[in-house]
Amino acid sequence: MLHDLQGIFDALLEGVVVADAEGRIEFANGEAARLLGTSNEVLPGRSLEEAFGRGHPVCRIVERVRRSGRPSIHDEVEFPRRLAAPLPVDVAVSPIGDRPQGGGVAIALRDRSAARSLREEV
Repeated sequence: MLHDLQGIFDALLEGVVVADAEGRIEFANGEAARLLGTSNEVLPGRSLEEAFGRGHPVCRIVERVRRSGRPSIHDEVEFPRRLAAPLPVDVAVSPIGDRPQGGGVAIALRDRSAARSLREEV
């Protein structure tokens, strides 16, 4: 069943990252790995700071969600890239588990670069 779930999550257009209460990645799909510039095989077990980068806006959003126990949505968060312009990504973070405060989180990531390009052309 887990293999089937991986295929389902990899088919999504959104990136999905699940982190435990300590901020370690338990799961990431292919789109999340693409947005982070890595492969989803190396993400599980890494900390969010290792995966996203120290001080990344997503890490700050996750901390606020973990403290408040409430979901948070942010439009067009800038994802820095090494050799290209930052990538605009919509970010939604929700607490998961039976501990709303201080527990794990689910992170949804949507690449907005195509939508931004269309807006700029108009």
